[in-house]
Amino acid sequence: MHKIEDLNVAHVWSVLCLQSTVDEETNELSMFKILEELNVTSKEKLRYKKDGVLESPIGLPVTFQLITLWQKIDVSKNAKFDARIEYIDPSGVSHKPFDHEISIPKDKTRARHRFNVSSILVNQGGDYHFRISARDKSRKAFKHVADIPLTITLKEE
Repeated sequence: MHKIEDLNVAHVWSVLCLQSTVDEETNELSMFKILEELNVTSKEKLRYKKDGVLESPIGLPVTFQLITLWQKIDVSKNAKFDARIEYIDPSGVSHKPFDHEISIPKDKTRARHRFNVSSILVNQGGDYHFRISARDKSRKAFKHVADIPLTITLKEE
C-alpha cells in the first residue's frame, strides 16, 4: 500500500483484467481473466527501424480494464484528488495520459475505479506499463504510486 499523506489517501492495488462485474446487492467486485501478457501475431511482415521500434505502430483493438482501489488514511475526512493513468512503452515514452477525479466521501473508507481501455498502440515488443499517479488539484506535480506491467510479444504468422 502506497500512502500519500497530503491527499489523505493510499493506493491499495491495481489490476489489469479483460472483464469485471460488480454485484448490485453486495457491491462485491469479480474480475475475470487477469491480463499480464498479450501475444500479437501479424499477418503482414513487421518492419522495424534500426532501434527495434516498428516503422508503423500497430493499433490493437483490445478491450480490457484497469481497476484501482484507493483507501482513505483519516476516515473522518473526505478525500478528493486527481488520478492519472499513463501508458508507457518499453522505451519509457508516455502515451496519452488520462486524468480522472476521484472522491471518497466522509461516510466511505475506500473507492474502486474501473478504467475501460478499448485499444492500445504498440510500437515494439517488450514490457509496457500503466503508471498510476495522484495529485491534489491545487498542485501541478503528480506522485507516482504504482506501475502495472503488460508484456507484449510481437511475431509474424
